[in-house]
Amino acid sequence: MWNLLVRNLRTYYVSGWISDESFRKLMKFSDYLGRDRNGLVIELNLSKALKNGVQPEFITSTLGQLGVSLSDEDLRSINELIGGKHQARISLNSSRLIVSLSPEIGDAFDELTGVARYDPENRVFFAYPFVYPEVKQILTKYGLRVLDEVGRKFPEVHLRFKGCLRDYQEHALREWQREGMKGVISLPTGSGKTVIGVAAIALTRSPTLVVTFTKDQMWQWESTVSELLEGDFTVGLFYSDSKQIRDVTISTYQTAYKHPELYRDFDFLIVDEVHHLPAEKFKSIAMGSIASKRMGLSATPYRTDGRHHELFKLMGGLVYHKGVEELRREGYLADYEIVQVKVDLTQGDRLTYKGLTSQYQSKSKGRTVDQLIKAANKGDLSAMEALRILTKLRKLAALHMNKLSKVRQIVSEELSKGNKVLVFTQYRDHAEALAKTLNALSLTGDTPDKERESIIREFRESKSGVLVLTTVGDEGLDIPDANVGILISGSGSKRQFVQRLGRLLRNRPGKRAVFYELVSRGTLEESQSRRRKRSEIEEIMFSADNDLT
Repeated sequence: MWNLLVRNLRTYYVSGWISDESFRKLMKFSDYLGRDRNGLVIELNLSKALKNGVQPEFITSTLGQLGVSLSDEDLRSINELIGGKHQARISLNSSRLIVSLSPEIGDAFDELTGVARYDPENRVFFAYPFVYPEVKQILTKYGLRVLDEVGRKFPEVHLRFKGCLRDYQEHALREWQREGMKGVISLPTGSGKTVIGVAAIALTRSPTLVVTFTKDQMWQWESTVSELLEGDFTVGLFYSDSKQIRDVTISTYQTAYKHPELYRDFDFLIVDEVHHLPAEKFKSIAMGSIASKRMGLSATPYRTDGRHHELFKLMGGLVYHKGVEELRREGYLADYEIVQVKVDLTQGDRLTYKGLTSQYQSKSKGRTVDQLIKAANKGDLSAMEALRILTKLRKLAALHMNKLSKVRQIVSEELSKGNKVLVFTQYRDHAEALAKTLNALSLTGDTPDKERESIIREFRESKSGVLVLTTVGDEGLDIPDANVGILISGSGSKRQFVQRLGRLLRNRPGKRAVFYELVSRGTLEESQSRRRKRSEIEEIMFSADNDLT
């Protein structure tokens, strides 16, 4: 014979003989802790009971068959913890996810502390909404009945992908699937990242929010979705005065971060040019979304400031990468040549540059640009003046009479061959001066949307011509037959260099691109170019140098 002694409903002893069948039943809701002088030490495990789908009746019946009678208080405890209507509750309060559960469910409690912050005073967990799928998975794992006031069963979107994927696009999509439909795909400009995203929408059949960095990219996504997907679904644009929420909704960073109400309606989040996401105001898009499926797209996901780690936490890690050189060798990107042209300052400009350099050294006092910016933000007048002088130095090196003459010469030669030329500069006033001198079209951040569309359409439809661009042309500009680029000035960023080169790499039969980099000799442009230059363009793909020096 044997007897069972209950102690605080949690730990009890079994003395004497117990059958294998009885032991298996006990192990559905208990743990074996060993043996002492009283017999077998058994501990009630409510997490295990929940996970195994054990109901209160099974516990009381099993213990009853072993001759154990539970007190009314014990029975109430079991019924409250296991037989109650809900053991956990998930809700949203503003931008915070709130999770409450019985403190008796120890294993689930311990695991939740890895993804959420526990508030002992209110006895609830707080977290950002992006961990909602993980929280739900934890609670389900332990068999908890959950009152879920956040999620809902997202309707299946009936659509089909009717496009054709290249082999590397299929590979990227498979790798993303293998990682649980989360992660970042890194491919160069012109390689068809948008097509992969559209194919993923068809694969998930989920309501999808696409976030782009520019309006041009938003319209390109709308066009590609409409072209490559078919079925019973709708597409909407959410920006400016157009606030359409549809099965596939496309917005911009600038609009999406201001409208957190968007984040609850979609189970699939695609973020284009995802390297921008770690910016303070933009990361709220991914942090506030409850989407269980996420895809980030970028040519250059890594950042020298280290914030790509935040990006990977929010969107999933890097699941696929293929670089410029590899895709060029395989024939998916156009052949290209980078030609560096060094230009001397005029004598007058050289003297001016020398004088400004002396002033900068005096005011900067050996501080780096980052240090100057931090000091200026704190009201340091000498740091402010040093930064103003640095801007003058950059603008002087960026465009002077000799460089302007060289640009005219290159443009004239390329137009005589019937080529389409993109001219890149960092400054709006330079863009205006270049457009006037070259009799060219131009786009800046101040160009109104309708005029912008008209200019891009005119340039696309022309057989030859020149388009001058500021940073608005760095991302999202799609002119497949542009085959000549001229870099007048830039930020010194490796990412920007790759993005501007990428404007020329969309392949067409017989296409060969030429990218001229004009560098003012004896100026900071030379050191910028040296740091940016690598033995292979591949190395550039995994950098994001934000240092302006």
